Amino acid sequence: MRLEESVAAYREQLRDGKNELANTAGLAEALLATGEYREALLLFERAGAAEKAAAPGTMGRDIQVSVCEWLRGERARAAAIMRTLVSGTRDGSITYARDLAGGVTQGLLLRYMSSAAGLEADLDLSVAYLGTRAQAKTAHNWPGPVARFAVGAATVEQMLNSGIGVATLSEAKQVAARDLLKRRWLTNILFNVTVNFRIAGDATGCRNSMLECVGRANPMIEYEWYLAKKAVDSLS
Repeated sequence: MRLEESVAAYREQLRDGKNELANTAGLAEALLATGEYREALLLFERAGAAEKAAAPGTMGRDIQVSVCEWLRGERARAAAIMRTLVSGTRDGSITYARDLAGGVTQGLLLRYMSSAAGLEADLDLSVAYLGTRAQAKTAHNWPGPVARFAVGAATVEQMLNSGIGVATLSEAKQVAARDLLKRRWLTNILFNVTVNFRIAGDATGCRNSMLECVGRANPMIEYEWYLAKKAVDSLS
């Protein structure tokens, strides 16, 4: 189904009053994929508020809201949301982390946003947070190996082995071409290699890695792809 057809189908489901929460979130994801960031943001906020009301301690859809804000050019607001998620996961006020590695995702996204926006305090926070996550018992779960890479405790080859089961990028791209989950994880890997290049001041490496990141079909629920696409588009 094409994205425009998905948007229309979700709207129809909502008009019929069916599965409101699931269809609100689904419509938001489809709108994000079509570049309708403002409406997607509002729908993510609505779905997230319902989830938080039903299960206090969850983060709702705040990661998606943050990403939408970033894509709309509201960088400071986006980073502030991600900072709150990192702080909340660390102090226990958020009791349900988005990923099986105990909340690595928000740390990785804050690392990107802070490095891109020049927010040094947030960059320090993200690295310290990821250092803790990288040593947790859940760090073997994805994207735990990416946290280890982000804090210098793993190489690109080790990260590829953990996520894709191969040691080279060329092999990883072949696997990702036929396996959606591996394509999602390769997106995580390439994006965070890009962040390392950015932090090191290597503009060429950063650009080339961003191009690799968006060089495969959109994996839809890996928000790094959207952030990479935004960065690539800003260079053209």
